[in-house]
This record gives sequence, structure tokens and C-alpha cells, in this order.
Amino acid sequence: MEEEGGGDIQQRRAEELEALRAYYGDDLIVSDDPASSFLSSSSGAVIVGAQRPPPPPNDCSWYLRLRRRRRRRLRHDEGGRKDDDFNNDVGGAASIIGLEPTLEIRLSSSYPLGDVPPEPILHNVMMDPNSMRDLLRRLGEMYECGCDIGIAWGDACIETLEGGNMTCAFFDVARGGGGGGGRRSAEMAGGTRNDASNDGGDGGGGGDSTGPTRTTRRLGDVVDGRTRTFVPPNGTRYGQPIRHFPSDIVSPNSAHRVNITRTRPFKPPRSGPAELMIAHVCRVDCIEQVQWALAELLFNDGKVQTAAHNMFAYRFRRKDDGTLVCDNDDDGERGSGNKLASLLDVSRAENVLVVVSRWFGGVRLGSSRFKWIASVARDGLELGGFIKG
Repeated sequence: MEEEGGGDIQQRRAEELEALRAYYGDDLIVSDDPASSFLSSSSGAVIVGAQRPPPPPNDCSWYLRLRRRRRRRLRHDEGGRKDDDFNNDVGGAASIIGLEPTLEIRLSSSYPLGDVPPEPILHNVMMDPNSMRDLLRRLGEMYECGCDIGIAWGDACIETLEGGNMTCAFFDVARGGGGGGGRRSAEMAGGTRNDASNDGGDGGGGGDSTGPTRTTRRLGDVVDGRTRTFVPPNGTRYGQPIRHFPSDIVSPNSAHRVNITRTRPFKPPRSGPAELMIAHVCRVDCIEQVQWALAELLFNDGKVQTAAHNMFAYRFRRKDDGTLVCDNDDDGERGSGNKLASLLDVSRAENVLVVVSRWFGGVRLGSSRFKWIASVARDGLELGGFIKG
């Protein structure tokens, strides 16, 4: 009888998963299915299942990435090709997998045929504690024995997000600019030099006050108590997003500090007079270290602040369960994040964050810029000891 009941449970779960995939698409991840344990987005982000035997079928979690629903629009890249873009921001945040608000549905052994409901767990969110308790209570009350709950729970959380009561707890990335102009790389913007050849020093002067209500502390740095916000000095010229970081994680006294290694500046052949690229690499084993390193570069390195693009990728294994976590970001240089992620994947580099800063020199490099970005990143990985030369 137990085997028969287990078969019924698995059949019901398979049917619900099919419905969830049809409804949420790539915003669904299932923890006990290594072949499908990934979540892709416009940033090329991935969360890969741990390299270990899968848990028993009745012991798993489903994850739903929570994003606002917006109308699909078409945009054109440099070559004139059309590309679908969901303008799905997370309370003003772009899609960064592993950092976005996510609903974990931790299944009970008898779900959906038993009386014990799944456990709803919210990851990477900032909410008022009372609102969080009310939401979790409402989710629990929605469950009835024999009924599928995934879509109902997901929609309830998305409604909370759309109501403004939930925001991203990590890189809350807000795309700058008012109109519908979209993001432009330095290559697409052209015509303006972003000169990093000076010795600009480390970032805009002034002390590092810790007052919770201080507004601006140094170039591009805005503080509201819980978060520090980096506003690119270039504005929307190169399509760089506004980034928000948790203040406690990126503070000077943070327990997540890491050592950052930098390459020598590289000037691509036949580039403009101010064109430079530099790679920054560091060892990381948690998302908080990634956040700290990025904030350290953006807030405290005057040259990095003024770069046209600071594209990055990271790849590390969680200490607790061995899960491989990967993500990347173009920072307006469309396609560069995927190039960096591919480099980490092919070279099998792990527990590393690589950031490539590019200062646009006024001469468009075309597709060759991706070759130089990857080359500079590889030099950084070799310098940091993450791969062999």
C-alpha cells in the first residue's frame, strides 16, 4: 500500500510540475533533478544542482523565481537582430539568479495527498517582519489535502511583490533612465571617451560615515540605512544599472571581506587613446562575499567607478550542500557576462568572482571586444591562481 501511495504522489507531482513549467517557464527550478536544475535568464545566470546523489523523490524542494509580470517587448541588437526582452524588474531590480526574490516550496513527504502542507520559504527578500508572517500564514491556510498549491502560492507571492511589500535583499539592480530608450553599451553609444588614464585615486574623497540616514557619502554612493546604492557617474550613457547592496554586508567592518587581485591595464590593438581593460579577481564561497567585492570596487575605487562597464561572473560551491552557484552580469556591455561565465565553465574555475572593467576609448572595437574581455579575464584568473597558464 505504501508503494502504491508513493506512486500516486509521484504521479500527482509530475502533473503539477508540468503545469508549473507551462505557467512559470524558466522561473521554475526543481532541486532533485540535476538534469533540469538550472534557471536561465537574460543574464545567462545558472544555479546548478550539487554534484552528489539526488535526494529521495519525496524529499525535495521546488523553487519559483518571483518577478513582476510586464508585457513582452522586442528590441534590436547591434546587428539588427530582434531579441525578446521581458522588462521584469524585481521592485526595480533586474534579473540576477540566486539573488532574486525566490519562493522555495519544501515538499512534505506526503504532498499533495497528505494533511501536512509543504513549507513555504522566502529567499532573498526584504519585508516587514509582520508582513512576512502574515504572508506565510496565508500561504499555509491556502493548502487543502489533495490540492496542488504551487501556482496559487507563486501568484500570492507575486501579488505581494507587485503591491510593493517585497523587495530584493541582494543586488537590487534598478535600470537607470526615464524613457524607453533601453540599455546601450559603450560600443552602441559611441562618440564619447570615458577616460581612465588619469590617476584619479580612490574614490571621491570624504570619510566613510556610518550614520543610517546620511544620503550621499562619495561618488555614486547613496545610503538609506539598510542599503547602499551605487549610481553610475556615467548615468544612462552606457546602459549601466543602478545597484543596491545591503549595508551590513558591504560595510568596512564586514565579516565577508576578501582580497582582490588586479591585472595590469590592457590596451586592445587599434583602440581609442583612452581604451583600457582591467580584470579584478577574488576567491569567494558565498554570495555575501560576491556582494562585498563588487561594492568595494564600485564604492572605493575611483577608476572603477568611472568605467563604461564593469561586467562580471562568479562561480562557487556552497559549503553547506556543495551546490554549484553561477551568475553573470553584462553591466550594459551586452553579451559580455555570458562570455565570462563560459570562460569560468570551460576552465572549471570555482570559488571565484571575476570582474572586467572597460573604459571606452572612443573607437568601436566591434565583436573583437569580447575576445579582449575574455583574454583579460583569463589573465586575471591565472594571476589569482584559479587556472594554470
